Amino acid sequence: MKKNIYLSIIIAVIACLYSFNSSALTWTQRANVGSIPRAYACGFSISTTGYIGTGQDSSGYSRADFWAWDQLTNTWTQKADLTGGARAYACGFSIGQKGYIMCGLKLLGDTTDVWEYTPATNAWVAKAAYPGAGRENIIGLSIGTKGYVGTGGSIINPPANDWWEFNPTANTWTAKASMPGQSRVGAAGFIIASNCYVGTGMHNLTYLNDFYEFNTLSNTWTIKTAFGGSARYLAVGFNIGNLGYFATGDDGSTKSDCWEYSIGSNSWTQIASLSIGRASAVGFGIGTKGYIGTGFNTPPQTLLKDFWELGSPAGIDNVPVKDESINVFPNPFTEYISISYSLEKSSPVKIELLDLTGKSVCVLSDEANQNPGEYSSKWNLGESNLSNGMYILTINAGENVYTRRVNLVK
Repeated sequence: MKKNIYLSIIIAVIACLYSFNSSALTWTQRANVGSIPRAYACGFSISTTGYIGTGQDSSGYSRADFWAWDQLTNTWTQKADLTGGARAYACGFSIGQKGYIMCGLKLLGDTTDVWEYTPATNAWVAKAAYPGAGRENIIGLSIGTKGYVGTGGSIINPPANDWWEFNPTANTWTAKASMPGQSRVGAAGFIIASNCYVGTGMHNLTYLNDFYEFNTLSNTWTIKTAFGGSARYLAVGFNIGNLGYFATGDDGSTKSDCWEYSIGSNSWTQIASLSIGRASAVGFGIGTKGYIGTGFNTPPQTLLKDFWELGSPAGIDNVPVKDESINVFPNPFTEYISISYSLEKSSPVKIELLDLTGKSVCVLSDEANQNPGEYSSKWNLGESNLSNGMYILTINAGENVYTRRVNLVK
């Protein structure tokens, strides 16, 4: 049975949130990365493809090769080498259907160059250089149509705590509020909704475990519960829906532990460890799975090219609502708000609007049980008492929560 709905959302800033049974998450080895073991590489994900490249090989030479992993076929394909040249200790992130690699250590020293990769053409294009000092072990994240980059350092340049926003459309950089606490290298981070979460790293020779939230809307930092594992640097971070993960790293020895962060409880929970510890690996999320690959293990130092997937043995994708079935439009909306979705299995479904603090302002639908099928509905919010501005639409289906940002303009 179908019900008619219409809803508005900014597709570029979709944030799909899931809740998982953490005890069910396990690591499964996937196809090895590229042709050779490496550490100090970087990468990102776009849709169902992960990308890893650059880094340092066992001979000590930096690399420029670049590889794509297809989640559906579990195969790696070599792509065009990074046009900007071989390097290690760079950072990578994606914005929409483009990937970015920047900074890092090249043959003649630390660099500030930024390169944009387009999968459709398999080509690299130079973008505006990073305005901070040349550096390595820098962190890069992205939310919606913007990138967020900062921290890092080098032998010449001391650890930094600056924070910058990158607009690829305008090809510009804008200085943002600096990260509080110690300046650092080798930090880790992930994104949830409109916030960046950054922590750990090293200040001079001191390992760190502090942890902060950067609100991109208010340009403010808030200290959060310190990382649950040992203080360390060269860990990896990624998110799966509304849960964040820090894993591996170096605290004097390479680590294999993995920790899950809940924004709701502001707390860390240790989950399944990798079978091989490592530092300076590459990590990213694709849909409902997390991935870690490459890096080095000690002692003695051994470079790695293995690649691991964090997921549920029962299939974490077995959720009531498939994200790709959710259709929200138009945006901004002035009167009617609409949404359609496909329910894969029977589940209670509650649809409501929250303000940006997470407070419920309007319950649109609340059903104790819906049968599998396609659903759509339509609500008139133009005559409501809601003020103009951004809201968060949530679809609660059992233990799973999906969100969309919607903008009301009367």
